[in-house]
Amino acid sequence: GELFFHLGRQGSFHEGRAKFYTAQILLALEHLHSLGVVYRDLKPENVLLDANGNVKITDFGLSKAGVTGSAAGATSFCGTPEYLPPEVVKRLEYGTAADWWSLGALLHEMLTGWPPFFSQDRAELFRRIAGEELVLPEGLTPEAADLLRRLLHKDPLRRLGSVGGAAGIRAHPFFAGVDWEALYDCRIPAPWTPRIDRVDDVQFFDKEFTGKPAVLSPPPPEAAGVLAPGAAGPAGSSSAAAAGAPAGGAGDHFAGFSYAEPASSMVRSRMHGGAAAPGGAHPGYGHHHSSSAAGASGGTASPPVYAHG
Repeated sequence: GELFFHLGRQGSFHEGRAKFYTAQILLALEHLHSLGVVYRDLKPENVLLDANGNVKITDFGLSKAGVTGSAAGATSFCGTPEYLPPEVVKRLEYGTAADWWSLGALLHEMLTGWPPFFSQDRAELFRRIAGEELVLPEGLTPEAADLLRRLLHKDPLRRLGSVGGAAGIRAHPFFAGVDWEALYDCRIPAPWTPRIDRVDDVQFFDKEFTGKPAVLSPPPPEAAGVLAPGAAGPAGSSSAAAAGAPAGGAGDHFAGFSYAEPASSMVRSRMHGGAAAPGGAHPGYGHHHSSSAAGASGGTASPPVYAHG
């Protein structure tokens, strides 16, 4: 299932469980960074748990290759607002250290039930991320609090992981005692293992997602000669045209639509809901982050905007 589903059901995790997931995500990000890829969209919805309770990261739609610097290599304003680092909010150039901020934001949410600096008002959220001092709730262990402060440092060059990469984060006292090799090999029992009856059991995914019909996306232009109308696709599936995709050539699947790209950014917005809490509304468990950019003030949604870079 999704980490989003479990976090929404429980509100927060005990430190041991949060540490396990954070450590596995850290290894995944370390691997991506070793390939020159900055992930750019770490959030509970994009972290899946397999049948053994181990982490799997998904959705690389906003990832960018060719980024090797901790604070340089990418310029697009993209991601999910609650997990954006200050350098992205300020429209500055950024690099792999942006992922370490998002890791800190996710750990903060797993331990406290809330992303840091949370506000349902987009402009206020960005103001807090860019300029407000991090205030941590009571009850965190000194090691957890210190790690959060270091990962959520507003200066990417001074953020933990900026120098030395993931190795510096793995050496933090919060992860003392973690057998990283065993964790990498998935030999450490997960703190939670799903009870599933069959391989297609989806009880641990949000019903808002599983209740939607499965529709194939239009194929890319280069696949036009491979999946001709009526041809069988992978695993015997029919072509996109036969599955309900718009008819016509590979380049006119969206013919007739008047929408045009208004800007060079891609922000995936959480549609908030739920009970109110000090400092803002609940992050909105039960509603997935969508690919829409809400207005700068309030929750009014505006058309999605796309970008690369």
